[in-house]
Amino acid sequence: MRAGDSLNVTIWDSAENSLLMAPGQRRVDLTALRVSENGTIFIPYVGKIRVSDRTPDSARETLQRQLEAIAPGAQVQLAMMEGRTNSVDMIGGVNSPGNISMPDQDFSVLAAISAAGGVSASLTNPRVKLVRANQTYRTSLSRLLDDPKLDTRLNGGDQIIVEKDGRYFLSLGAAGSESQFPFNRDQVSALDALSLIGGVDDNRANPKGVLILREYPASALGAGQRGPRQQRVVFTIDLTTSDGLFSARNFFINSGDLVLATESPVSSVRVVAGLIGSAFGLINATN
Repeated sequence: MRAGDSLNVTIWDSAENSLLMAPGQRRVDLTALRVSENGTIFIPYVGKIRVSDRTPDSARETLQRQLEAIAPGAQVQLAMMEGRTNSVDMIGGVNSPGNISMPDQDFSVLAAISAAGGVSASLTNPRVKLVRANQTYRTSLSRLLDDPKLDTRLNGGDQIIVEKDGRYFLSLGAAGSESQFPFNRDQVSALDALSLIGGVDDNRANPKGVLILREYPASALGAGQRGPRQQRVVFTIDLTTSDGLFSARNFFINSGDLVLATESPVSSVRVVAGLIGSAFGLINATN
């Protein structure tokens, strides 16, 4: 047991004129005895008894020995309730959410996730949120697994939430698929994004004109600061050159970006030519 735990102590004594009992009484209940910061509890006529770092049985035996001086025949019954300072809450995103007791002071985020049955398989690129007092910390599960230094030791009362990655990007135009795509990893490059959307349409797209449309928050714009000069910016990627492909691999998508595969000019000419050909075919059929 540790500081913050609560103990319920019942003392039984059948002796006459017992210091601990009122006349005719055979038991006394001492409830909700909170273990202090220095690891002790207070028992009347006995004083402070150190119980920290002991099991409930060991603490009961210690209290029993201390009572022998004033009540030789007394018997002690002890029950412990772990305090909030010795447990954490797994809010969601795991197979068995709930309150988890910390077995020691080295209990970490990954240990808590493991004790809660692991992360739910339905989450895409799960992210871990730690709420401590008035502060919130976030990282991805993959980073937590890759870098042991990020596996923070928990404090009593911490709350852990495992949730899906809410970031996404959009694709439109002559892309393989026009849809909304969630981030499937911590960093999604432009090349990754093109792979997720199924590339560009070979018959319609202009491989020299893949556009990334991005809108920065107003707070990112500031005089004398490094960053974007305009709130709305369009980046162009040319997939027909090696330099363009390298740039696409090193350019990272932001949440909310729009990947637009522009139409090829040749495709427009083909559409017009097809319409003209259809018109002439209709005229010939009429004649």
